[in-house]
Amino acid sequence: MEMHNWMQHIPNEMKIKDLTMPGSHNAGSYMTKNFIVVVKDFVVCQDLTVYQQLKSGVRVLDVRVAGTRRHSDNQIEYWCAHTFLTVPFMSVMNDIRQFMQENPTETVFLFFLSDHMSINSDYMGLANIKKKNRQRIFKPSVP
Repeated sequence: MEMHNWMQHIPNEMKIKDLTMPGSHNAGSYMTKNFIVVVKDFVVCQDLTVYQQLKSGVRVLDVRVAGTRRHSDNQIEYWCAHTFLTVPFMSVMNDIRQFMQENPTETVFLFFLSDHMSINSDYMGLANIKKKNRQRIFKPSVP
């Protein structure tokens, strides 16, 4: 069985509660925004991008998000975070979108958590981004 589309082999009568789903803790923490050697081992939790994690069979993503203001125009940017900023939040969303377009039989479960150690967070803006992208990324297919 290939890992990128393993869910297509689940019998239709199987309930989600009866499945064991492979997941990824701090899925967006596979690199840091600013390379800090001293803390890298405490910040980076994954060796693969979110797209690569999904291709390898992961279907539950724990994504920690923080907002920070750009100095140039005072706009809020959203990043994945594990105390320190890791990768842009939209990079993770784009990875999920690409995977879902290539593998329409699969389902990805997302758990969004705020990174309380990060500063300057504005989660209302994040909610708007998720709402705008929901249909483009998570278009349900019903047989």
